[in-house]
Amino acid sequence: MNGKKIAIIIGIIFVCAAFAITIKIGIDRQERVQTSIKRQEELLEKAEVEQEKKRKLEIAALAPNGSPRSYIDDIRYSNAKQDNQPFRLAALGSSVTFGTGASDSKSTSWFPMLVKDLKKVDGYTSIFYSNDGYGGYTSGMLLKEGKVDELIKQKPNMVLFEICVLNDVGQSVPLDETLRNIENVVDLINKNLPDTKVVLLSPNPMLVEGKNNQNLTLADYVDGAKQLANKKGWDFIDIYEEIKQKKVDMKDYLSDGVHPNDKGYKLWFDLLIKEFEKKK
Repeated sequence: MNGKKIAIIIGIIFVCAAFAITIKIGIDRQERVQTSIKRQEELLEKAEVEQEKKRKLEIAALAPNGSPRSYIDDIRYSNAKQDNQPFRLAALGSSVTFGTGASDSKSTSWFPMLVKDLKKVDGYTSIFYSNDGYGGYTSGMLLKEGKVDELIKQKPNMVLFEICVLNDVGQSVPLDETLRNIENVVDLINKNLPDTKVVLLSPNPMLVEGKNNQNLTLADYVDGAKQLANKKGWDFIDIYEEIKQKKVDMKDYLSDGVHPNDKGYKLWFDLLIKEFEKKK
């Protein structure tokens, strides 16, 4: 075999060896990449498992256990169950829910002040809120005009239902009709949103509280609604009575004898947030 053929054979051998080495390096690199990916997947899966364990422990710690709890506890629990999705809070009622009389209904009335304060709750900052307050509406109009149906479509986690009795007493709606309307509103929400918390609110006092054509006062409507709530086991925050007990001069807290001014809404908010923090 001459030298030229030997050189060719050696060259072929070197090429084959280099090719084999290149393939081996590629295979090793691919195996390392696959090992790295698998390791990352295992770490990610482990982290997800640990996160889920942590979430379940958090939910269990926040779950009702028979001990006294506050509305804020309920909000934290709902937030945890929803994997930290925004808590959906809705207010339903009349003009004092909308904020009529405030210098800015979107910031200085009781509902936006409450939302702002709740956003400060430790571990809880995300709230989607809707103010469904309608000027001049009676309790029956909320049903007839489809406002309760509109609220239900929002699927709130909690509804603060200001019971519209300022307008019911002003328009001389019979008390039994008012109570029936209130019951129908709550039943409609509970039927469509069984996991939603409904809290009834009485309104603020008026400057002058005479009897209407039904020979009834605002206090009569509030008392009737409170008795109904107690009978049904509903949550009821009596803003009316709380303000009455403070014996304040309502002229300083109302913009027109009926609707609160900024000072009046601040008083309403102070009473409300105290109830939200109270464990019972």
